Amino acid sequence: MKTSMSFTLACTFLLPMISICGEEKRASCRPEEIFSFTQGYPVEDALFFVKLGSYCRENDKLEEAESYLCKALEQDPDFSQAYTELGLLCLQRKEFRQAKEYFYRSLQIAPCDPGAMEGLEKVALEWEKEKCTQRCALEIYHDLLCCDPENPNFLFRIGRLYAWLDDRRCGEHYLLCALKNDPDFSDAEIQLGLLYFWEKRWREAEMTLCKFPESQAAQEARAKIFLSSRCYREALEVLTPLLCKEDKEFGFNTLYAQTLMLLRRYYDSERFHRLAVCEDPCNEKSWNHLFYVKKYTHPTLYLDANYIEAKEDEQLLIKLR
Repeated sequence: MKTSMSFTLACTFLLPMISICGEEKRASCRPEEIFSFTQGYPVEDALFFVKLGSYCRENDKLEEAESYLCKALEQDPDFSQAYTELGLLCLQRKEFRQAKEYFYRSLQIAPCDPGAMEGLEKVALEWEKEKCTQRCALEIYHDLLCCDPENPNFLFRIGRLYAWLDDRRCGEHYLLCALKNDPDFSDAEIQLGLLYFWEKRWREAEMTLCKFPESQAAQEARAKIFLSSRCYREALEVLTPLLCKEDKEFGFNTLYAQTLMLLRRYYDSERFHRLAVCEDPCNEKSWNHLFYVKKYTHPTLYLDANYIEAKEDEQLLIKLR
């Protein structure tokens, strides 16, 4: 421990941090142990306050963390670690735009700093979930790629975003680059197959997606390819193994019910259409299909005739007797 850092002076900052721990951890939060967390850093040094801020942030004391990090910047306005920590703090508060600014400020001071890059990647992962922020996420991934041009994860996410944003040519380029750098990158290959499917490049899509029987997205795309070719049984064979999956994604019941309907398995189709409308009550198409199959499963509800007008040998009446 450096002699310039006295135990008494350090505890001026460290003792308030004892309250960070819960009652059950109080015994392990002695001032000496908290003091050892910053051992070796002079009190007047910016890194000392960054360590305190990081400790507070990790224990969800965000206001205290912000105060210490601001003190660090007072000591050294160009201290990149302080900006990175402020960015991580904003991430915990879900303040993504402010977090992005802090991470970029850190990278201006320390280009390609791993901590700031990791933080920016977390911002991009959040932003790629919403259509309105996907282009912002794309810009971040391109900046990260400048620091690590061969990173297959960055290449994959750029390619996927381009595909989602309907720039399929760029999407295909980056997905192929990701697979070139990591041939076993299954997520990138599945996304490439989906891109082929969206472009109606059926043969390439089938050749790619058939490798991933456990992927619901891949198998649903294959089923739709078969349905478009009126190969209904093949579509059902592709979808049926997914029934045993407990974590089926939204929309599976609708597709399975429609496939059964096209095969005229109306009772089975009705069962899955009922699941589909429970899953998405506002889906008018599912309701229309449900009413359609009920014409066959409950014909008496839809019989547009009366007994007086019908002939005694009417085939439908004979079936209903």
